[in-house]
Amino acid sequence: MTKAIDRLTNTHTNSLTTSEQCMKFASSPSQGEGRGESFTQLHKALNPKDHDGLGGRATQRPALPLRIAVIAMPALALGTIAFITSEVRPWLRMWTFAFAVYFACKAWVLMVARWNGQRFTFKRLLQIVFCWAGMQPEPFATVSNRESRQNKTEPPQAKILEGLWKFLAGLLLFATAGTLQRQFGDSVAVWACISAYCLVLHFGILHFFAAYWQRAGVPVEPIMQWPARSTSLNDFWARRWNRAFRDVCHILIIRPTRRLLGPAGALGLVFIASGLVHELIMSVPAAGGFGGPFAYFTLQIPGCWLERRASMKRLMRRRVWIGRVWTAAWVILPLPLLVNATFVQNVLVPFFTAMGVMQ
Repeated sequence: MTKAIDRLTNTHTNSLTTSEQCMKFASSPSQGEGRGESFTQLHKALNPKDHDGLGGRATQRPALPLRIAVIAMPALALGTIAFITSEVRPWLRMWTFAFAVYFACKAWVLMVARWNGQRFTFKRLLQIVFCWAGMQPEPFATVSNRESRQNKTEPPQAKILEGLWKFLAGLLLFATAGTLQRQFGDSVAVWACISAYCLVLHFGILHFFAAYWQRAGVPVEPIMQWPARSTSLNDFWARRWNRAFRDVCHILIIRPTRRLLGPAGALGLVFIASGLVHELIMSVPAAGGFGGPFAYFTLQIPGCWLERRASMKRLMRRRVWIGRVWTAAWVILPLPLLVNATFVQNVLVPFFTAMGVMQ
């Protein structure tokens, strides 16, 4: 042990703090190798990545069986919810599944963050779960109160106005849904309501939440980043559309599988998982339309792989409009698979009728 300490001292000659920690440990051999404050300090010097950087305890991941059991708990909760809601209205069951998936994903990403050494106060945990829709907990864990005050920024006025006009446009679409239904039928009215829902919630309310947290010094980004400006399919799914789902997939799927499957394989697995999640949220409550959401998302896999070819990249760089048309074709044309007739009639029409925007 003395030789190991000497090597540590010679290696870190430029770090006075580390050397002092080693000397302090050497002068107190009676404390034992697994106990005492001095040994904890030596462990921090030898394994700086295993600590939270704030003087906390060494971060040790739980044993594999315990990790599997903990990770399985949100999945078990989802199964329980599916069983106990079998008799409720389809649209209410859809929202029950949606919120269950949301809170399960929150639980999973927070577990991973905790195992990676991040620390959260109870107040921060409540803010992450209930006051922010994103799935990246790091901004809330790494920014101290002092740093938050220093990082406070005023979002540009244009950003605030952007969220406001989208929110108002969504309300206007909701107001015209009844007229569209009488003139053109349920299908047109439903699509107007879907667009209105996205504008009000994703582009409006969640945009205001992002502005609030930026002003508070927490460096978050809006969930939606102008999807209509996407220049490629990868740009659409990875940067601009629903960054919350992108983040949870990166944490739970891409990071663990990228080394085994490669980037393309991990990306394909993300779309497969997305298809299964949408089957749960959409097809199960509708009691029909099975396979449509899964087909929609698996169809995105060849589109993303094809545009990664060097020839396609060069073409899209030279002609931006080609990339935008390409993206729109892959995203919009297969939409009837995702929002299929069974889901529309059994879930969406009753839901928007209950809201009072359709008859």
